[in-house]
Order: sequence, then structure tokens, then C-alpha cells
Amino acid sequence: MRTFFLPALLLTASFNVFAHSIPSEIGQPQLDVSLAVTARTDGAVASDEYWRIPGVMMGGHAWPAQRGISMDELSLSLGYRIDENFFAVLKAAQHSGHDDGPSIEHAWVGYVCCDSVGPLVIEAGRMSAAFTPSVSEHSSARIFSDATLPADAFLGRHFHDNGFRLWRHNPHGISFGVELWQGEAFPASADDSGGAADLFASLNHQSGRLTLQTGVWTLFARATERPDHRYSDGHTHGGIGAVPPPDVRFTGDSVLGGIHALIGWQVRSDMRAALRMEWMQVEADGVIEDITRRAAIDSVYSGIIVQPEITVARHSFALRAEQLVLDNHVTGAAALPLSEDANLINDHNPWRLGLGWRWQWRDALALRADLTRDATLGSAENRAAIGLVWHQSLTRQGAHQHSP
Repeated sequence: MRTFFLPALLLTASFNVFAHSIPSEIGQPQLDVSLAVTARTDGAVASDEYWRIPGVMMGGHAWPAQRGISMDELSLSLGYRIDENFFAVLKAAQHSGHDDGPSIEHAWVGYVCCDSVGPLVIEAGRMSAAFTPSVSEHSSARIFSDATLPADAFLGRHFHDNGFRLWRHNPHGISFGVELWQGEAFPASADDSGGAADLFASLNHQSGRLTLQTGVWTLFARATERPDHRYSDGHTHGGIGAVPPPDVRFTGDSVLGGIHALIGWQVRSDMRAALRMEWMQVEADGVIEDITRRAAIDSVYSGIIVQPEITVARHSFALRAEQLVLDNHVTGAAALPLSEDANLINDHNPWRLGLGWRWQWRDALALRADLTRDATLGSAENRAAIGLVWHQSLTRQGAHQHSP
């Protein structure tokens, strides 16, 4: 594998790194509900096709946008502060594309201690990863109805796995930590030789009208005969009536890294401007194979997101530009047919451009709409979406991200 370079010292402004929160009041449950419903004029692919971006082997929860009305998210989360040090989090959710009904996304316990040095937070169970907000951010929290393109292509959209996290948390300064994962989340596999681990760091700072959040991360993932779980193991979403894609699997190591950024400026009391950015890189080295053929593969991918936005009173407007650069080197006697079956042959770099609007109509209700120019599959196609978001705390108690 080529030497992976992660510019860890170049902390540029970032998204909010940690999507989960720590329940604050001992003995008081914190219950939150989210619902996002969207109507689209077209989908990312036709209803009888499978969503496979040419040049990259996808997986995880990267389901395509659907034509018509879809429930992008329905979730119910419960947080409970057991005592001064311990807390627990449970979350059940269903997302568009999941045919199996609601699933348990979160079920973990945490321990907070040592305010004088951090504090330190230890968490174990089924969690979302904290290394980048792209894999823990859900539809109800975004201006745009679609997830980001690099997160879909490289990380399977959401990263939920059984694991362990140890981190020093400072919401007004430097935070850093390590996560160890069983390997159920893409791009790893959950077997004796699979699994994943990551390191992350962030910096949050505010000075006058300026807010600055920065984050960098690196992830190592190992997979053994990893399939595209979206269209295997009995899943039927998408491609109804079509022949399933060839079952080509990946075995090998992937090293990923990235920088995510958010710069905010309070223009006046009712106006705020912001610039969100994220860059990811992937290096994957291993083999692709089916039941009779095998070929060596060495891949280098990168993805970038740039999203300027402005909020005036309760209205937010954003422009989002995204692009992937995909480079594969496949060698061996079966290189060409396996590359074709794995959808690794591409003659362009996928990109997407979007215009978004979100109106916080009520404290718990928002309306949003977006226009998308989508060239992820070759020719550029247009689609429009309009939707309703409901996000509300059902209890009076809030949560914070700092121990008492």
C-alpha cells in the first residue's frame, strides 16, 4: 500500500465532531424523537436499478434517494444519567431503504471522570463513530435531504458498530480519543480477522462573532470477503425485478483519513454565515474475488464537500458542491472481468451540486427543499425534493457534553 499521508497538524475549521450527548440530570430520562419525510421528483436510480457509483465498491447503509414520498428517518432515543459518573444511551431508528423495520442503532453505557484533566469519557456498546460527524449525522439534522457523497461512497453513510471509545472531552478546547470496533460497519467486516480502529482530534474555539471548530481523523479497517450488504443477505430494496449485481467481494486493508471544518460568523443578531468543508482520502489494498476468480487491487480515492450557508432569522440557505476522485489499479488474469462485475471501471469523477433551503417553522417543526444536479453515475440528472422534519425533546431535561 502507498504511504498514507494525513495532514493531522493542519487543523482547519470543522463540523461539530460529536453527535451524541451525555445526559446531564441524575435520575431524569432524556427522550428525543426525530422524523424526516421527503417527496422527490426523481431518484438517484430508477426503481428497477441498483445504486452503484462507478469506480468504487459501496456498502453499508448507502441507499439511493427514492422517487416519490419516503420516510428518510424515524428515530427515538433515550438517555439516562445513572449517577454522577455513569450514563446510558438507547436509540431505535428506521431509515429509508431498510426493509427489516426499526433497528437498535445505539445501546451503550458510559463513564465520566477526572474533570481536572479533561474530563475523560469511557464508552462501550453499540455506538455511532465520533471521528467525523458525517457518519453520525441524520437526515433530520441537515439542510439537505441527502447524505454527503463521500460518506455514502467511502463509509456506507452511517457507522454503527459494537465498540469501545476512550476520549478526553473539552467542548471549548481540544478533544481527542481512540475508538475500537468489532467490524460490522463498512468498510470493515466482523470476523476473526476483521475489525476497525480510529484516532480523532478536534478543536472548538469562539472569539467574538467568530466560531471555529476543527477536526482530523484516521481510520484503519480490515475486511475479509466483504460483500455489498445492501444487495445481499436477502435485502430486496432497489432493483426490484432486476438481476442482482454480481457478488464480487473485497478482502484487504483500508486506511482512511480526513479533515472536516466549520467556520461561522455572526453577521448580526438575526443573521449568521457559515462555511462547512470536509475532505476524505481512502487507500485500499487487497484482492477482489468471486467464487472462481481473483485479482489484486490497489485503490486511492478522495472526496471533498464545500458548503457555504447563511441563516436569516428562521430561514437557512445553502449551496453544496461535492466531488469524488477514484483511481483503481487491478492486476491479474481476471482483472478486467472482475473490474467490470465490481463496477470499478469509470471514465469520469462523480460530482453533485445542490441548493438547499430550510425553514424552522416551529421550534420542533421544519420545512425544507433542495434542488440537486447529480452526476454520480455519468450523465448529469436533476431532481427536486421537499420535506417535513420533526425533532423534539419529549422531556424537559436537556443534555450536555461535559461531566458535572
